[in-house]
Amino acid sequence: MQSVEIHGLRQAQKAFERLPEAVRQAKADVFEAVGEYLLEDVQNRISGSGRVAGVQEYQVGSGKGYVAVRAKKETYLDGAAAGYITNAL
Repeated sequence: MQSVEIHGLRQAQKAFERLPEAVRQAKADVFEAVGEYLLEDVQNRISGSGRVAGVQEYQVGSGKGYVAVRAKKETYLDGAAAGYITNAL
């Protein structure tokens, strides 16, 4: 009769179970770094007095699948939502 011995199978299984969260966290870390870079780039490309550039922020998606630069929520410049001004640029 043949027999097979498998050592470390449970440890490998637990490592594979943690893999999706590790990949998710790695993506989130990359998007955080990219967000900082993109924010600086966008702010540098907006000309003028700096008021519009100053109300920009980056946001990593709730599912950690994207990063975007946009105007801060509920921020107004001269009575207009900063998002409207940003979109016009």
